Amino acid sequence: LFSLIVRAAGACEHCGDRPPTVQLQCCHIRSRVYRGTRWDERNAICMDAKCHMLFTRNPLDFAEFIEQRWPGRYAEVRRASEPIAKVNLDEVHTRLKDRAHALGLA
Repeated sequence: LFSLIVRAAGACEHCGDRPPTVQLQCCHIRSRVYRGTRWDERNAICMDAKCHMLFTRNPLDFAEFIEQRWPGRYAEVRRASEPIAKVNLDEVHTRLKDRAHALGLA
């Protein structure tokens, strides 16, 4: 559901390519390992598979791209991901369902 919401942007936020010429993916700014921001929309952008792989292999370039496109977002997501807090998955699911509904996806 989270990935569907992120891909609803409809185009790669790096190169602008759209389906059907590309496959869109949910690209996390900060690793999915950090559960505090794993399902946080600030921590994900829509990218095509090629751009996603490019930035996965070049994390410093990715951080620079994020900072140029959305100043302060990388630091914001990093700070939000650091606290070790238990994530209430029921609350996450409810929030994502509400967001998907608001976007007309559900």
